[in-house]
Amino acid sequence: MVEAIPISEDSLRVSKPIVSVDNLTITFETFDGKITALEDVSLEIREGDTLGIIGESGSGKTTLATAIMGMVAENGIVSGSVKVKGEEVTAAKISGEFYRKLKRKQKKMLYEKLLRIRWKDVSMVFQGSMNAFNPAYTIEKQIGEVFRIHTKLTDEQIRRKCVEVVESAGLNRSVLKAFPHELSGGMKQRAVIAMALSLSPSMIIADEPTTGL
Repeated sequence: MVEAIPISEDSLRVSKPIVSVDNLTITFETFDGKITALEDVSLEIREGDTLGIIGESGSGKTTLATAIMGMVAENGIVSGSVKVKGEEVTAAKISGEFYRKLKRKQKKMLYEKLLRIRWKDVSMVFQGSMNAFNPAYTIEKQIGEVFRIHTKLTDEQIRRKCVEVVESAGLNRSVLKAFPHELSGGMKQRAVIAMALSLSPSMIIADEPTTGL
């Protein structure tokens, strides 16, 4: 005999997506003509999801990752959209070539919105760790900046947080006083991972995160 088990409303309730990509196409204007990096990509990522994207070099994996971060290059032509927790971060009217046409006030508003989202809601471990850091500043200065922008911690609390995050990535606290060029490739990559984890974001994008480790 089959017994019907009642299903509660809570069990049917599905969490809202952290990231929604809707029919995203990105084409870049180059000296050799237009190159389509992404074509009609749609996906949703919710809390607890793990998604792996595979493809050959140049297939658009990094382009998708940077689009989720709202970092489409200015030679990009965008259709479709990317939303993070309902906030549009990439779309034709605000990204790529259209970004250049925005007025200064519009650019400032967009920058402030993306600043709230990056690192706190979605963070990224970039493929090239050297390119992720400003060579003119120490590791502590750059990881600390994440806390200064997104929290109300004191300078002393920020220093302690910086120590915590680098040690959680398997690094000695001494790396905080170093400049990026003074670290090995593996140490830089661990520092990038530490920075991505610093605010315990809702989602982490890892673009070849084990490079150099």
